[in-house]
Amino acid sequence: MTRIKLISDEEADDEYKEIFRWGREMAGTVPNHFRLEANSPVYKWISKAEKILWDGIGNLSPKVVGHIFVAISLANNCTYCAGAGCSVLAGRGESKYSLKYRTDEAKLRAFLRDVDEGDLDGREKLAVKLALKAHEDPHSISGADLKKLRENGYTDMDLLNIVHMVDVTSFSNRTNIVFDTDYDHLWPLKDIPKNLVPHIPHKIR
Repeated sequence: MTRIKLISDEEADDEYKEIFRWGREMAGTVPNHFRLEANSPVYKWISKAEKILWDGIGNLSPKVVGHIFVAISLANNCTYCAGAGCSVLAGRGESKYSLKYRTDEAKLRAFLRDVDEGDLDGREKLAVKLALKAHEDPHSISGADLKKLRENGYTDMDLLNIVHMVDVTSFSNRTNIVFDTDYDHLWPLKDIPKNLVPHIPHKIR
């Protein structure tokens, strides 16, 4: 049971009603996470950053952003957020928005086992690996790591936004872990591994 109040549509202010609308576009329903966040005004600003990133920005496609979200959520052992990301990537909500992210379910399940598997090409996997390395130990990121991504077409804006994706994902992860948000996603909870820590790559290559 979620440990703090879930705000209803009727109780939400106009800004949160807009965030709820975005939730319906993404997942086909308003996630409990959004209702939980409506207890505070802070998520209004975080959600703006999330939406910009999830829509795809620069050389980061919506599909790549979604995979980063899932990978960081698993690294943080947040099954709630991992399930949210998988539901969107798999198009489980059948919403118009989620069709932008549609990923083959078998390949998505392979990605959950190992980030070197799945539906991303080698260039796209580099973005996920940088995100995981930045999450695990930001001090370990080297100039060579960033050079490798630049050689594969990523700009300084892209590199910055990969790190921003780590930040906003971890914000949601910790919130949902601490308050034990009731799982309400269409991706089966039993199909989410415990974490992705064993698969975090230490080298970007």
